[in-house]
Amino acid sequence: MPRNGALPRIGVRTGEFVARHPRLVVAVAAMLVLLAVQDGALAADGVVLEPADDASADPGPEPIRD
Repeated sequence: MPRNGALPRIGVRTGEFVARHPRLVVAVAAMLVLLAVQDGALAADGVVLEPADDASADPGPEPIRD
């Protein structure tokens, strides 16, 4: 049965891409790490936005009465 060389070729092509675009690869990896850290912080807290107290909410300008 002949061996399929698809997986080694994928590894070589990936290595060539990393060699040609090292800054892009580092930037994408840093972005993924940042997203993972933020997702972990959200999971630990469990709240997307903190609820505001009614006294601290800005109701906006007073309506104009004619």
